[in-house]
Amino acid sequence: MKKLIITALLCLPSLTDYSQTPKLDSFINTWVGAPYRYGGTTLKGIDCSGFVQKMYEEVFNILIPRTAKTQYKVATKVSKDEISIGDLLFFISPNSPSGWHVAIYLGNNLYAHAANKRKGVVMSELTTSVRKRIYSVGRFESPKVDLYFYLKEI
Repeated sequence: MKKLIITALLCLPSLTDYSQTPKLDSFINTWVGAPYRYGGTTLKGIDCSGFVQKMYEEVFNILIPRTAKTQYKVATKVSKDEISIGDLLFFISPNSPSGWHVAIYLGNNLYAHAANKRKGVVMSELTTSVRKRIYSVGRFESPKVDLYFYLKEI
């Protein structure tokens, strides 16, 4: 028999200055170089959505869905011109097993993500060509608090 856990998702205040988020900085520095593994959630191997999910849980104490597609569905959509630190960058990726890729924006035209098997977790520059490939930008913010319930099988 499968058990279901109902998890509430509370939204994250929009961040304005990466330097004011030492916990985020420490998290990113710990994970850069970790190998990529589809479905992984540890330093021994992690995928893009697992990386973003783990970051929100450890840095902001917020539980978000596990997959990039579900993270996309839950997040408040933001214009590409209004990207802020902590926003999620969503890509449609034919190279990804799920067809989706997600990264977290760090400010100063940098973003962090579990890129692929060759690179693992990296910080990359948000160039003009990368911006053009962004499918959507998502944000978790307050004072508006959204509650999103999803079921997790254990």
